[in-house]
Amino acid sequence: MPHYKLYYFDCRALAEPIRIIFALFDVSYEDHRVTPEQWDKLKNDTPYGQLPVLKVDGLEIGQSSAIGRYLARKFG
Repeated sequence: MPHYKLYYFDCRALAEPIRIIFALFDVSYEDHRVTPEQWDKLKNDTPYGQLPVLKVDGLEIGQSSAIGRYLARKFG
């Protein structure tokens, strides 16, 4: 089974639909809440320089709508 890691700030906003998809399909994932201090260091290493980012076994997917589509296809 793939290992999912979701990176986003400690708020609902753009990552909430992604979290809901994981909850609906009862899929475990790591929910990394990024602080503003961590974001300064992490920003240059993210796709498009923005969050949310989903890491799936080494693959990084950026942008909330792309992540949602990926998960919708993955979970049917």
